[in-house]
Amino acid sequence: MLRLQVFNFHLFVPPQIIIIMLRKLLLLCFVMSFCSQTFAQVGIGTSTPDPSSILDIAATNKGLLIPRVALSGVSNSMIDGKFTNDTDLLIYNTNALLGTKIQALG
Repeated sequence: MLRLQVFNFHLFVPPQIIIIMLRKLLLLCFVMSFCSQTFAQVGIGTSTPDPSSILDIAATNKGLLIPRVALSGVSNSMIDGKFTNDTDLLIYNTNALLGTKIQALG
């Protein structure tokens, strides 16, 4: 038996109740550890990514390979039969536009 004094009252708590309370407290701490929100940068080839970046790639002898897609025109918005309207989509066009002149976008 554990004797607790609360507001000048003596409470006797059996050990089974204390064990149940500690288990619930441990479960609460475990759940709360997964609920915390973390912010982190990802670094490839570096152990200290720049805090202002989401992805920091560092290499001295290799580069970044961008996805390759064959577009049929400069203003083509169809990739693999899907309509894309992303303004910041970065791809490498593998379909060379031979025999046509370069057109301004816009």
